[in-house]
Amino acid sequence: MNNVDVIIPVHGTPIYLLETIQSIIDQQFINKIILVLDRVDQEYFLNLGINQNNLIIVESSTPGIVSALNIGLQISEAEFVARIDSDDIMEPGRILMQLDFLVSNPNCVCVGSNIEIFGGNFGHKIKKYPTSHKKIVKQLLYQNAVAHPSVMFRRKAVLDAGSYRPFFEGSEDYDLWFRLSKIGELNNLNNPLTRYRANPGQYSSKFSKYRVELDSLVRLLNSHASKEFSSLNYNETLSGSKIKECYQECMKIVKVSNYRLYRDIKSAEQFSNLLNYKNIKNKSILEYLIMILLISRLILTSPIFAFKILTGRIIR
Repeated sequence: MNNVDVIIPVHGTPIYLLETIQSIIDQQFINKIILVLDRVDQEYFLNLGINQNNLIIVESSTPGIVSALNIGLQISEAEFVARIDSDDIMEPGRILMQLDFLVSNPNCVCVGSNIEIFGGNFGHKIKKYPTSHKKIVKQLLYQNAVAHPSVMFRRKAVLDAGSYRPFFEGSEDYDLWFRLSKIGELNNLNNPLTRYRANPGQYSSKFSKYRVELDSLVRLLNSHASKEFSSLNYNETLSGSKIKECYQECMKIVKVSNYRLYRDIKSAEQFSNLLNYKNIKNKSILEYLIMILLISRLILTSPIFAFKILTGRIIR
């Protein structure tokens, strides 16, 4: 029955890693815990004194989370793989609940959950996600609908989908959900099964400067227009400037060839920008004015999309 491996990419100085591992040890049905080290402070890591019989530690020779995740997938031999980041915490019973769901729902290839956000100045907040495959696929068109650190998936399905693609480093999970949704169903359990630690130094924060463009590339290159960009090398890892450059070139092409898709992607971008400002606490007057401007622009350029947001049909 122990047919679940847990993959944890470890980057930098993993000051909360012991807490993360302890929350995994307390679960049922764990086979291996696979730590893939990516540019880790070795001295600090060794001083943690981690000693667990089913723990596998391997070092990634290629920088980045995508490489670390793909190494973990290759090392694993389990039918099911659970994900968590090195500063998050599994709630008791998470593995059992997700494993039961996948076994009971053979068409489901990946199941996530709600998450509890904590840490820093964030207090405690439950972030909810759509539970049904239909709603998840619909939401993917404008924002991520599955929390990466909360998921358990069928390893074979991820390998069949092409694993994680370096081109989308920073939004690698968002890209994967699109491809997995074409193989089987995606679901979320309506429980906060992972505690997600929010802090400004976390690895994902390095992508915030070009998050909107990167997410737009995910939507664009997973759309039916993707065949127009077959020359792109998805095994290439892009710098921030390259992401912006690629985004601009792709949007120029799709604006001419498929204006409706172009318009939908621009609406999703406005929504992302609005979310960024909406989530800022203690806003300045300028930030409030920018937020009002974004709302007004969204209403003027995408009235149907704005109506869905205002009537609660789109989850913010």
